[in-house]
Amino acid sequence: MKHHICDWGYAEKYSTPPDNWPRNIRLTSDKLQNVRITNLDFEEVIESVPDGSFLFLCPPYLNAEQGKFYVHSFSQDEHFRLC
Repeated sequence: MKHHICDWGYAEKYSTPPDNWPRNIRLTSDKLQNVRITNLDFEEVIESVPDGSFLFLCPPYLNAEQGKFYVHSFSQDEHFRLC
């Protein structure tokens, strides 16, 4: 599979030129067919998926300065709940 880098912002020499955005959007759309993106509590997501589904869960690092790096914090209790 060929990997594409999609930088959606634009700065000359560093980003995908705007002329290429439609092609990149189509490529991304093709890859996301039958993908479900949610913004729910992780327990709700885990309980709702069919067997054999692939889940990518990426909680904030526990020891990070969460207010500095993340929009939403993730408490130690939530880490234990996910574990």
